Amino acid sequence: MKHFQERQIFYLFPERDAFIDQWQRIHFIDELKNYGIRFYCYNSLLKKQEDYEDEVLSLLKNNSNGYSLFMTAMNDEEMSCNFLKKIRAIGIPTLLVCWDNLVIPFYHRKNAPLFDLVWLTSFETENLFKKWGANTIFLPYASNPFTFKPNSIDSIKKLLFIGSPHGGRKRVIEFLSEKDIPLQVFGQWKRNENNNSTSSWQVQKRLRKLDNYLRFEGGRKCLKSTILHSAQKRLNMERGKFNLNKPNLSIEGPLSFDDMVKAYSNYTLSFSIIEYLDTFLLKKPLYKLHLRTFEIPMCGGLQITKRIPEINQYFKDGDDIVLYDSEDELIDKTRFYLKDENTEVVKKMKVKARKNCENNHSWKKRFEAIYEVLYK
Repeated sequence: MKHFQERQIFYLFPERDAFIDQWQRIHFIDELKNYGIRFYCYNSLLKKQEDYEDEVLSLLKNNSNGYSLFMTAMNDEEMSCNFLKKIRAIGIPTLLVCWDNLVIPFYHRKNAPLFDLVWLTSFETENLFKKWGANTIFLPYASNPFTFKPNSIDSIKKLLFIGSPHGGRKRVIEFLSEKDIPLQVFGQWKRNENNNSTSSWQVQKRLRKLDNYLRFEGGRKCLKSTILHSAQKRLNMERGKFNLNKPNLSIEGPLSFDDMVKAYSNYTLSFSIIEYLDTFLLKKPLYKLHLRTFEIPMCGGLQITKRIPEINQYFKDGDDIVLYDSEDELIDKTRFYLKDENTEVVKKMKVKARKNCENNHSWKKRFEAIYEVLYK
């Protein structure tokens, strides 16, 4: 598409030197440059809001670089409505990306209707955005095929998990270790998690989050599960903490980016835990697909995760992914794929997983869908 291939995207975002922001450069900014799509990234943290809004408007009015899109993921507190109205008056198509609309939809309530299009990565709160008058499109995360490449040197017959220990992850990892599943875990599992800071800013933030959570079903689920998990933690303090010191369980610190790609390629199975935070305690948890949902197969890895309707739209069980419904099925399928006799089966599935992601789950595919709506 002409507008997609020949123009530049103006991206306004508060860029910090941390993975919470840098993943965007690793993923879609890097991938799209391979197709000639350039991003002009304006860091809103460098100036006060009033000053950066004036400067951004000036840059967009000049439009000497031929911007085909103004894009941001910033929330209501970070941008004024008047600023967005002036951008629309310039005539450049505008896109709001809500990377975490599953649990913080209200962060974008005021500004969402002022954009030409709102990209939601979770479909559960789409009804709220439509109620507020926003024009929405649902597209999940994706992965960069130029960076996340198969790098299979070894065949490490273990179940791999890369991630932090929040929510029910410790419980699941301990459960698997008790069933003698060989496990390798990488992440910040040994840090001090007892953060009891109660600054006025944090208190205000928590109260605001509480107020927003009470307004929609997903938020109420988060609150209920947090209360349940807090009570459970107290019981664990009395009965003893989870025991993660098992002979078949290895826990190490975070991996570098390059080592993460190699790990997904080389381990037989990579575990993707998609129950959102503490909602694993509920009869009907919230599920959230993460970057790893598409990073693992793009690396030529084989992913095992919970079977939910959404993931069935992207992958096929037993073909390019392994899905389970129950803990017993998780154990049985993990043991099956870790067997030496099934090495060739795993290799073939890994190849199919990569091919599926290349064809259907790249950032190019996602942005083509965005431009199709904006320039139809």
